[in-house]
Parts: sequence; structure tokens; C-alpha cells
Amino acid sequence: MAGTPSPSTAPQSLEARLVRAAATPDWSPFDLTRWQRLLLDRATEDDAFRTRLLRFVDVLPTSPSDAAVVGHLAAYFEGEGGLMGRALALATRPPLVPLVARGVVAGVHAMAGRFIAGATPQDAWPRLKRLVKHGMAFTVGLLGEAVLAEAEAAAYLAAYQDLIRDLAARAATTGRDQRWEGTPTVNVSVKLSALSALSAHFEPAVPDHVTREAGERLRALLRTARAAGAHVHVDMEQHRLRDLTHRVFETVLTDTEFSDFDGIGIVVQAYLKDTDQDIARLRALADRRRAPFTVRLVKGAYWDEECIVAAQQSWPVPVREEKTATDAWFERCAELLLEGWPNLRPAFGSHNPHTVASSIRWAAAAGLTPRDFEVQMLYGLAPDLAAAVAAKGYRLRHYVPAGAILPGMAYLVRRLLENTSNQAWFRNAAPTPRPAPPAPAATVGGPRFTNAAPAAFHELPVRAAMSQAIAEARAAFGRHYPLLLGEASTGDRLTDEVRYPTDPGVLVGTVAQATTEDAHRGIEVAARVLPIRAGRGPYERAAVMRRAAKLLEARRFAFAAIMVFESAKPWREADGVVTEAVDYPRYYADQAESLQHGSHLVEPPGETNEYLREPRASPR
Repeated sequence: MAGTPSPSTAPQSLEARLVRAAATPDWSPFDLTRWQRLLLDRATEDDAFRTRLLRFVDVLPTSPSDAAVVGHLAAYFEGEGGLMGRALALATRPPLVPLVARGVVAGVHAMAGRFIAGATPQDAWPRLKRLVKHGMAFTVGLLGEAVLAEAEAAAYLAAYQDLIRDLAARAATTGRDQRWEGTPTVNVSVKLSALSALSAHFEPAVPDHVTREAGERLRALLRTARAAGAHVHVDMEQHRLRDLTHRVFETVLTDTEFSDFDGIGIVVQAYLKDTDQDIARLRALADRRRAPFTVRLVKGAYWDEECIVAAQQSWPVPVREEKTATDAWFERCAELLLEGWPNLRPAFGSHNPHTVASSIRWAAAAGLTPRDFEVQMLYGLAPDLAAAVAAKGYRLRHYVPAGAILPGMAYLVRRLLENTSNQAWFRNAAPTPRPAPPAPAATVGGPRFTNAAPAAFHELPVRAAMSQAIAEARAAFGRHYPLLLGEASTGDRLTDEVRYPTDPGVLVGTVAQATTEDAHRGIEVAARVLPIRAGRGPYERAAVMRRAAKLLEARRFAFAAIMVFESAKPWREADGVVTEAVDYPRYYADQAESLQHGSHLVEPPGETNEYLREPRASPR
């Protein structure tokens, strides 16, 4: 390969060289990058300091004045000792506040500049050009991707189209290393959720609507890219958006218009437990098309969020919960990805020298040349390792964010989190085992109460069950619902009509109106039943309540579907009402059993006093 160093075929020696190249070089006290590394090292070792640092960085953009900046600095780092403590004491003195505030803001901006190439394509281009000059490539992602309105989604699409055209014009006069022959110079990465506005908000519960909306914008972006000779890469986001992202991607790529377009790719995340199914799905898609596409294999960027959301919602954790398990799964997924060559073009995203060297070994074992795959890294992370990989003659592409510091602050915080994670790539020690969560507090009558899990509409079987319930509710339109008193139903009453609020012409059903006499009869029925219920023990009454909750939960989608039509509730809100109704009887069953045991009162000498509760035997 003319002009390109010959890649090493010995992965072990390559790994050793990469580790040495990635080691921290000698530094001077005037090296700002080194001071940033020292700050991150401190955050790595000290969990409390890391939390303070991240909170401060996150709140800094909202600080309206110098005094607010210094005030937040003092508040978040209160109690720091040593040199930093003395510096904070000086910083809060009025004459120094403006100077300190400006220095802090400048420091955070400098740190952001390590990860964010520039606020605009024009600002970012010098850094992008420098990468190209050193034999590397880039993919640019625009920050501020969270959209809440149709106009924002349209503006985000337009910003990406402008980015592609601008970079294509600038790249036209820029030379490239021969190793990149046959690949577009301009490469952008986009999150599909940014192409779908509030009307659907990339909501998995309405996949058809989102596929149409986001798909049309993705098609427009691909047309711009094809005209400019650029590449578009679809980023992967949270697990709940994965299947929807694949659906949009697959729908667009199987269009006649784009079935022969190879300037596109997608991400798969190795920390998910079923990444092999994603790769199989993409391989089947690639086999059906007339052109290959790129698949970037990464470990994943939302590990903490996935674990927290799963715990909050009582869903199964979708990610592997130990880093070592993710590393091993990454290797297996890499092998599966390479089996899809040449229809799948592999890109390995990692900052770990061992993983990078292994990826090169796997590719060589599969018969691929250094031009057949890429190694990819985040801009600003492991720059020495990236330079070493490129120096060995391999394709190295940086994921380069561009955008203003304010919308980019969330990205900066995520990068700081990744840098300071106890399982970050540069920590040589084995990952510290996570302590087991404390056992739930023992309660009388059973385990601690937990809320019913909301419906996981991002899962196809759940979505299908709700769709079936919607169809059944629609089939029952116009049905009459009589009045129920005890065991008897009464139909000869005045009726009310229930109409679909979003389409008043649709009659959902009619209901019988109760009279004053009906209300009195209802009270009489309840009064007759009360002594029977009171005569049962608390555990029997609690069991009845739990059975009622179980029956309600079994028909959760039927009840939710009715609310969709009666109240025009979205699926999630309707399901939330049902799960709340399920929670109440279970919670009060737990409380009834707990209260049955009573509580001790103050006992004067010679007395034994307990506070007990008994059910009412009759209404009062």
C-alpha cells in the first residue's frame, strides 16, 4: 500500500505498542491538557469529587453572573481541603470574583474544546482538516439533538443538510491519505429521535406514525448526502428506541430509491444482552439490498441510564451488568459482524488497546485487509491511542461533536462521566465488583410493596397486545352498559352517550344513569355485605384485594384501550391509570396486614397496653 505503513500482523506486539503509545507523555506545568488529566484523575479516584465536578459543569451554563458562577463553585466544592480549599476561600472575596469566574468559565470551555470541535462547521473545520492531514477521518454529530416541536425537527434536518454541503465544499480541495480511497471524506452521524418532533416524539407506542415522519426526514438527508458524495451514519440511542430506530432504518434502506446507496450505516451496542439479534437482523437486511452498509460496533453510552430506568420501571435490565461481560460479548459480536462481510462493513468503536488490537486480529483472521474495516474513537478520548493506530497504517475515524457549548454541556458531562468511570478504558485495575443491593426491609405479610411495572411498549409483544385490545374496544362501539346493583343489572334508565373526544361522531357506547333511589339501594347492598367482610380476618381480606388486583392487571390493556377512546388518552397515560388502579389494592392489602399486629403504647407499671384496629361491623 503506497504511502501507508504496513500494518503489523502480530496482535500481541501491536497491543503492547498501542499501550506504550497511549501512555501519558512527559509534560510541562504550562500544558493545559495535562492539568485537565490531573483533574480527571482526581475525579476517577474520588467519587464525591466526581459528583461535585459533574454537577458544577452541568449547572454552569445557567449561571447568569460572575457572582453566580463563584457561588456555585463554592457551594459544590464546600469542604474541600488542601490547595483547592485555600483557593476557594480566596475566590469568594469580592475583588477576585470576576477574575475567578472568568477563569473558571474559560477552563470549562477549554475542557469542552477537548471533546467538541467547534460551535459551527466553520469553527470545526480546522480540527477536522488536521485529522485528515494526519491520515485519519471523521464523522460529525451535531449537538442539541433534543427536539420538542415540529419546527425544531425541521431546523435540525436543515442544519444537517447545511453541514453536509458546507463540509463537502471545504473537503473538495483537501487531500487524503491513500488508505481512505473509496470512502467519502464527509461523514455525519445523526440520532433519528432528532428528526421526529412532539407529534410523535419518537414514541415506540406509535411506530407507524414515527416511521413515516422520521423516515421522510431521513430520506431527505440521504438525498442531500448522495448529491454531495457524503456518508450518513445512524446513531443508536436508549434501548427503548432501538427497535424503532431499526424499523426506520430498514424501511428507508429497502426503498427502491436507496436500495443501491452505500453511503449509510448504523450502530449496534455490545452492552445489550441481545446484540447478536441486532447483527442478524442487519445482516438479513444487507443480504436483501443491492449495496452494502457500515455497522459501527460500540460498547454503549447509556449504561447508567439503562440500569436506572429498568429499576424505576421494574423492567428487566437490558444491558450486561459487569464490564467484563460486556468486553467478552463485544468480542463475540465482532466475530458475528465480520461474518457479514462484504455486505456489512465493520467499524470497531473502542478506546481499549486490547480491544483495538483484537479487532485488528479478528479482521485479519476473517480475510479482511486494513482497507476493509475501521477503528473508531470519540474525539478527545485517548488521542495518543488514536494517533498510534493511525500511525500503524489502519483506518482510524473520530466521532467529532460540533455545536454551541450550552447544548453541548450534556455531551460534555457524558464524556466526563466516561473519563471518570470506575470502569473507564484507561484504568488498568480489574473492575471493582458492584456491592449487592441491600435486602428489602422485612414487612409483615410478604415482601416490600413495589409498583406495577408500566407497559414496555418498545417491546413488540406488548405493543401487539395493546393493538389487539384497541381492535376489540373498537369492535364494541355502540354497546349499552346497564346499571349494576349488587348481583342485579338494570337497563330501563335514562342513558348517557360516551363519544370519542377526538372524533365526536364516533359513539363509544351508552351508559345507564343512576337515580337517587339507585344510590340508596347501593348503600343498602354495601351495608348488608359489610358485616360479612368484617367477619373475615385481615389476611383473607388482603388476599381478596390482591386477587382483584391480579384480575385487573390481567385485563390491563382492555381497560387502557377503553380509556383511549373514552378520554382520548395516549397509550402510556391510559396504561398508567390502570397500573395505578392495580397498585392501590395491593398497597392497602400490605397495610392492612401490617396494621393487624398493632403497636405498643406507653405502659404504666402493672399495665400492658396495645393499640389494635378492627373493621367496622356496620356503617355509622
